[in-house]
Amino acid sequence: MNAKNGERRPPPDPTIELIAKSPVTSLTFGSGDTPAIISGHQNGQVIKWDNIILRPEKVLMAHNESVIWLTQIGEVIISQGRDGEVKFWSCLETEWRTAGVIPCAPYTFCNSSICLSNNQYFLSVPSDACAEIKVHKLTNLSDAHEFESLSSPHSFQPKDSKRFGMCMRTSSLVSSCLTPVLFVGYESGVLGLWNLKTTELLSEVKAHEDSIMGMDSWAHEKYIKCVTGSVENQIKSWWIKEFKFEEDKKVTFPNAGINALAIRRDGKIVATGGWDHMCRVFSLKKLNPLAVLSYHKDSVQCVCFALDHTLATGSKEGHIALWNIYK
Repeated sequence: MNAKNGERRPPPDPTIELIAKSPVTSLTFGSGDTPAIISGHQNGQVIKWDNIILRPEKVLMAHNESVIWLTQIGEVIISQGRDGEVKFWSCLETEWRTAGVIPCAPYTFCNSSICLSNNQYFLSVPSDACAEIKVHKLTNLSDAHEFESLSSPHSFQPKDSKRFGMCMRTSSLVSSCLTPVLFVGYESGVLGLWNLKTTELLSEVKAHEDSIMGMDSWAHEKYIKCVTGSVENQIKSWWIKEFKFEEDKKVTFPNAGINALAIRRDGKIVATGGWDHMCRVFSLKKLNPLAVLSYHKDSVQCVCFALDHTLATGSKEGHIALWNIYK
């Protein structure tokens, strides 16, 4: 974003602006060449947007409480609500139907996460118990029919659960050695790394002095990288080599408070959503600041990237913005 004579170009405006009636609490992109944005809201609605006419294409009353987390796999949308349910929605027909429900902790702020390893999905959901995550193994998920749970869920809970505190954020992926792993950010500021197959706590680190509020992870051929944010005015990146944490970089910015954090699929860019209404964009390699996106008039509560690198941001005021930045 450097102009001639070394001057820094101003950040871009959104390419698409969408307005909902309820605060935006979660975002994901649909499938296809031109993926639609799908949003979850504080009133329990899930909305699929038409990017051409900039209006809702589908509105679903998915939960009785705020929608915490959304993702789409094939023709299935998965939503998690603060009503204590993770729901699976088949989107093959005009009317979405429920393909299954898995219980989770109600009135939590901790998101669920999912990853695929050897044709088996690992779905991690927050539990009622302190510092505990329940992990379900699922099959037949992407065909939009009834999914199957292979067994009872496994518990991922540290022995000294009170020291860790409640689960605040999760992120799961398959590592470079094909081991599925789960990152959990805790209320105490501790960041934990779990082996999803063995339920072993592989490593832990005191990442922040306060609760981990934003987190995402990304796998390289030789290592994993994780980025975390808290109520502080900084984010930190972590190397994970041989399943051990090693602090990499940290960057400080003017205003405190991170709500959300997402790493782009190619591992080049990380975006944050802040209490100060801003979305900040950094390089993942060195955490160099790249842009400050100023559009929202209230706290940015969620950020996500599409496969085509489009960035989406959603805020407490009910606005969604789509950005073409560093594509």
